[in-house]
Amino acid sequence: MTCCDIDLTAPPFGVVASDPSAGAANTAAINAAITTFSGTRARLVLPAGDIFVDQANGHDNWSVRFAAGVSDLALAGHGMFATRIVIQGTGDGGEWHGIMIDGASRIELTDFGIQMGAVAHPDPGDQNHLVSVYCSAGRTSDIVGHRLFFGQAVGDGLRIFGAAAPVTNIRFTDFTMRMAGIDVGSRSGVALQRGWSTVELGNFYIDGVRNSPIDLEPGPGTMEYLNIHDGFIDQSLGQSDVACALGGQSHGRRAEHIRVSEVTVRAGRVQVLSTDDLLVKNMTVVAEARFAEPLFEVRQVNNDLRLQDLYLQRLPGSAAGGLLDVENAGNSTTIDGGVFIQGAAGYPLRFDRTGNLRVRGSRIQYDGPSPAGHSGISAAALISDADNVQIGEVQIACSTGKLDSAVSLAPRAGRSMQNVRITGVHSAGSALTGIYLSYHPSAAADTTPLIAAIDNRPDAVWTQVNQDDNPITSIYPVIAGNPGSVCEMTGQVPPEGAVPAIPGTTYVYQNGDAAERYYKSAGAGTVGWSGPLLVS
Repeated sequence: MTCCDIDLTAPPFGVVASDPSAGAANTAAINAAITTFSGTRARLVLPAGDIFVDQANGHDNWSVRFAAGVSDLALAGHGMFATRIVIQGTGDGGEWHGIMIDGASRIELTDFGIQMGAVAHPDPGDQNHLVSVYCSAGRTSDIVGHRLFFGQAVGDGLRIFGAAAPVTNIRFTDFTMRMAGIDVGSRSGVALQRGWSTVELGNFYIDGVRNSPIDLEPGPGTMEYLNIHDGFIDQSLGQSDVACALGGQSHGRRAEHIRVSEVTVRAGRVQVLSTDDLLVKNMTVVAEARFAEPLFEVRQVNNDLRLQDLYLQRLPGSAAGGLLDVENAGNSTTIDGGVFIQGAAGYPLRFDRTGNLRVRGSRIQYDGPSPAGHSGISAAALISDADNVQIGEVQIACSTGKLDSAVSLAPRAGRSMQNVRITGVHSAGSALTGIYLSYHPSAAADTTPLIAAIDNRPDAVWTQVNQDDNPITSIYPVIAGNPGSVCEMTGQVPPEGAVPAIPGTTYVYQNGDAAERYYKSAGAGTVGWSGPLLVS
């Protein structure tokens, strides 16, 4: 049987609007229509006004359910602000879902709002959710929601959780969540737990959430293919600082193939934990931060992590803290472009144990206090190794004095920081030192880092010290060419017996106000250097 629009106010259903006493009858009628028209491609149409619903059968943990085997249905209203489902009743102090989709397929929710009303006994664990896409049995797939309004709640606005099998092809777009109104706001806006594949969240607005507006609460199940795009998150009313949490199970299974683009976050921060193939592009995070944590934080193992064209701004008056803070044990981290404006004391970009790091084309502006105590970019090997650090074509400016350095590098005892390449740093007038090399003698440090095109006039291009900030003479930057091939080096000791190079390499020994040039004519390793070349 195939049919079209079904008016749920007509017999035999008789749904009525604006009548709080009709909750039980409306609940039974909507569920009866779902059972009657499953598989028919029907569009079940609710009237305008407030449609009150209660717990189904007086005791079930849902009001409206698309159960296992139900398919090919739409539940529609007259507009996200014209029709509103109100979940209201006594409650039993336990879990309660306004609309539950569990084991159904090809279900559409459109053109209505949904919120909690008066519930005498809500769940103290905040498990009273507005819309839940579950899979406790069967297969849940092809669920679409659009032009939806999510109002006040105790639990989550939209909850996605595939327990028995991953829920698949879930798309919610063009939705608004304004979820304050009960106590201190709803639990979360969109919560994704374990068991999901191919999920899209797009063209949305979220505020009034107590915890995280977008919250990946992962477990051991499938977590793959998530696309979040074109959204605005306002966390100014939230209790948690984390406005958007992206990732997998802590120190366990990672969330895979995630794309986040054109998302703006106000008054909150972003946290990334345990991912494979995460791309965040054109995200804006602006906050007068009441928290010390960075605006964008990366932790644990994140393979193939790419952050492209971020705009992070910590406004004046914020608590001291950074902008981008990455501790990534994954295989690579790429920071491509982006604008980073630091209006409080802190490190704009900080990295530790982050190997295969690439920072390129970024602009950093430091407007906070005490600039001499901070660097524009800080890369350390303190927690673990941090090999293959490449920083290039970055602009670093300071409006409140001079930073301690534009870029600081700090390998520590027992750690490795090999294959360092810093080129094209533009920090003239804004840093006491272009590159600050702080090397522990027991670290496996790159003694010939490639440091070229550092514009820090009129101040020092580079400084080398030990972990106690005492001057050392054990690092020999390569200022042209490539390390390991014919190139030109600079150092602060004569090269013979100290500087490894191949024949054909030249070396400038900086000796106070004087300089001497050496030539590697033969031999391997640190031997074979000529005496100082005389220039007439």
